[in-house]
Amino acid sequence: MTLLEPKHQVETGTPRKGRSFFYSPEIFCSLFFFALLGICLLIYWPGLSGPFLLDDFENLESLGANNQVNDLHSLVQFVFTGIAGPTGRPLSLLSFLLNDFAWPSMPFSFKYTNLLIHLLNGVLVFWICLRLCRINTRPFICQYSEWLALAAASLWLLHPFHVSTTLYVIQRMASLSALFSLLGILAYLKSREKLQTSPYWGYGLMTASVIFFTLLALFSKESGAILPLLLATVEFTALRHDSRLSRHPHKVWTWVFFGLPALALTAYLVRFLTPNQAAAFIPRGYTAFERLLTESRALVCYLYDLAVPKLYSGSVFNDDFTVSTGLLSPPSTLFSLAGLAILVLIAFLAKKSYPYVSLALSFFFVAHLLESTTVPLELYYEHRNYLASIFLFLPIVYGIESFPKLAIPIVVIALLMMGGFTAAKAKLWGDEPELVLFWAGQHPLSARAQRHAADVYFKLGQNDKVFEILSKATAANPKNLKLRLNTIAFACIANRYDADYFSDTMRLIETAPVYFDSNIFDMLENLISLIGKQQCHGLTLAQIEQMTDAILANPTVSTSKPNQFLLAHLQAIIALNRKDATLALALFTRALKLSATPDTGLLETALLASHGFYPEALQHLQATENLLYSSGMLTSGVLASHDFPMEIERMRKNIREDMAQKLAPKKKISENIYPPLKKDGRGD
Repeated sequence: MTLLEPKHQVETGTPRKGRSFFYSPEIFCSLFFFALLGICLLIYWPGLSGPFLLDDFENLESLGANNQVNDLHSLVQFVFTGIAGPTGRPLSLLSFLLNDFAWPSMPFSFKYTNLLIHLLNGVLVFWICLRLCRINTRPFICQYSEWLALAAASLWLLHPFHVSTTLYVIQRMASLSALFSLLGILAYLKSREKLQTSPYWGYGLMTASVIFFTLLALFSKESGAILPLLLATVEFTALRHDSRLSRHPHKVWTWVFFGLPALALTAYLVRFLTPNQAAAFIPRGYTAFERLLTESRALVCYLYDLAVPKLYSGSVFNDDFTVSTGLLSPPSTLFSLAGLAILVLIAFLAKKSYPYVSLALSFFFVAHLLESTTVPLELYYEHRNYLASIFLFLPIVYGIESFPKLAIPIVVIALLMMGGFTAAKAKLWGDEPELVLFWAGQHPLSARAQRHAADVYFKLGQNDKVFEILSKATAANPKNLKLRLNTIAFACIANRYDADYFSDTMRLIETAPVYFDSNIFDMLENLISLIGKQQCHGLTLAQIEQMTDAILANPTVSTSKPNQFLLAHLQAIIALNRKDATLALALFTRALKLSATPDTGLLETALLASHGFYPEALQHLQATENLLYSSGMLTSGVLASHDFPMEIERMRKNIREDMAQKLAPKKKISENIYPPLKKDGRGD
């Protein structure tokens, strides 16, 4: 049976009335769908000229960590040291090597690959919907399966809600995970058909589909772990009701491959409700209970935006999404919970009479279990709906069956509208200044959006606009430390620094919770650099040190070991700028103990050497080597992808050579403050 061969033709051996080889609905539908893919490519094309954004830099800059990815060592380093999630997402990182091996890079190639993945996903959505329609027992759905699948897949493919997933480079992780999930669903449907005639082959293919594609989806993005539950959703809705598939998987198989993953996921989600996980929510600014309440509103917003597409909707800046602190705070929380409860009830009651309605709603909610429940993530992101929404337009088959004269024009109008909205949105994504300023206008309460808008105006030389935006944003977000540090940095560069900036920032640090992260670290490090270059008159290293001391004393920071490490590292950099080698070495030593990673030691050694503190650099390098051998990292294989011993020896040689050239020959350098360890990890 070919892809577009009707199911009933295989069973009866007779074609539908009016068919011919040269003209048939299957061939015409195929041509129409390929034309639609071409139209989708053209619609998205203007957006391919857009920039890298936000997390793109953080995740892709490691392409240049070893100059470029040009050998097995650098390949392993890049692919298996990802920072985006617990798995590192190696398959997604590997896919980025299709576009470039070095950094900085140009975004066009990355975005083009993202678009091709989106088009391929559209083909898979069409194929999956086609198979579901062909095994349906309703004569109308089976007879017009090609057109019904085409309508459902086209609405998904052209929906403007998916523009950010496609054109935001790093969201390839979401679309690639969706790709493997869709392949897993398609393979499972084929396996279920095989189960009817060859049970052994059927069970083998079903098992392989669950295990193989779940692993592929998982190592693209952690949300791929939900695939077994998504397959269970398809099984207990569309494949159990109005289906030609009479033989179903045995209960034992079902419990092993659907039940156990469901129990594991439940245990994982419940874990975040326990008291010992409360600290994980502190940097987010809400509790686990508040997140659950808030996500009810987020889910309703997703469904509304998917059902009622908007021109220029959505943004990557969602830090202004209001947190629900109670059932009536805001009041929409209670209404959202009630609405979701009704939809869940509809999904349950409709599974026999309208299985595609049950499938669409159940699949949507199950797909959101990881990212929209208890896990302490950002509250709202469009890309979480990329896979969750694939069946939301499939229930239109019932509308087309009941009201064909009315439903078909509505579908055509919806496709034209969505295509227009997506084209306008993609064009906006192709112009960085216009895009960022538009988002800032759409999200006036988003501190992130305002900070990036200020950066755009600064690049345009409109300093008055920079301070106007930052002033309004600070007034709207008075407890946002990043806005204040941004303001100080811009004021330094524009020679507008005022002493009140420092006093206001100190007052905030001392009186409000501080959620310290790598962004604040980078901002403080930038301020230190500006002071060192004498580009910030009025701000001193002593004041930056006061900030770091106050941040370290803040209760939300003082108990965090990673934050203590970052702050010790910052204070060491301050000491370097003061030419205090002894203090810098002591602080770097503390930072090395807190991080317990050789990478930290090598970086800090390089900083000491770059400031001409060669004896201290050699001492710190020895401490790094001692850590390497005493920790057992080499023998355990944890650092198998790193050649730290060779790097340490190379660095030691370079420091000695620089020291011999720049220091007086009579000055003897001692490296024995840290006695070297034997290679078995024991001292002399």
